[in-house]
Amino acid sequence: MAAQRPRAERARSHVPDSQGSSSETSTGGDSLADSPGADGPEAVLESHDRAAAHSEGLELVGHLGTGRGTRTWLAKEEFSREKFTVTFATGTVRGEREAQQRSMSRVAEFWAGNSHPHLVPVRGIIGDSDCAEALVSGHVTGISLARRIAQDGRVPPAEI
Repeated sequence: MAAQRPRAERARSHVPDSQGSSSETSTGGDSLADSPGADGPEAVLESHDRAAAHSEGLELVGHLGTGRGTRTWLAKEEFSREKFTVTFATGTVRGEREAQQRSMSRVAEFWAGNSHPHLVPVRGIIGDSDCAEALVSGHVTGISLARRIAQDGRVPPAEI
């Protein structure tokens, strides 16, 4: 029995979902951080991320990190429960965020059909093909190269 391709992958190729339509999400005003909400800006951001991921069949199950204009989550596909990493652009103003989103779109377009044994596979995007709200990639465990260098110093090229 063939596994169903996660909606995160279908989003990249812009194949409609099972109801024959595709979902779009919007970042709203000029600044996500300034969005109104009873629980404060962080709760609004989390709610936005969860809704956007859910529209593509992904459930955000854990926050992995925030920094350098991104917010990254561990996600599971709703049917297969396959793990993914979902990274949202979080620029504080619309222009900055849109530049990040266009960059994510270019990364997804370039790596969509390519793979490399030393890189995490790009599995799809959330949002429009030319201005992705988030990049969906395979989930791997381990530490980042930056953390390894901080812990161990120089890493021999043969180990990278």
